[in-house]
Amino acid sequence: MNIEDFEDIIYEKEDNGICTATISRPERRNAVSYVSFLEIYTVLEDMEKDKTTRVLIITGDPKGRAFTSGGYFEPNFFEKVHKDIRAEIDLMDIAQKKTCMKFWEFSKPVIFAINGMAIGGGISMPLLGGDLIYMAEDAWLGFFFSKRAIIGEFGLNFILPFY
Repeated sequence: MNIEDFEDIIYEKEDNGICTATISRPERRNAVSYVSFLEIYTVLEDMEKDKTTRVLIITGDPKGRAFTSGGYFEPNFFEKVHKDIRAEIDLMDIAQKKTCMKFWEFSKPVIFAINGMAIGGGISMPLLGGDLIYMAEDAWLGFFFSKRAIIGEFGLNFILPFY
């Protein structure tokens, strides 16, 4: 995937080495999909290659009134994804192991700025991929995996008992 192809993430690099990835799907309260996670993976790869980058801040688009409302489960969504991007997505990786491992191997600090609700992947991703987590005073977390009959991604079922 190329950075120019991003649809869910706004990726910005500043001259001082600070990079920001903004989850930006306000029409669905910044809900994340396979495409969102592929874009985040691509951001991490880009930053590893670019020696001028120093830190990544991940936040939600304020227009979405959430950091992320969790997973986006629209039955026909995948059919609308461009075939080249579809080819890069492993539908069997529902737990997002590829992206999770990329976070764990990432050599630069990752800061999550939770600026609203963080549900599902919106909290498991910061818990497992973040070096620092900052939350707005009005932010809140939700672990609703079992209510939606889905498994927690990012190895959450393994790591959550340690918290």
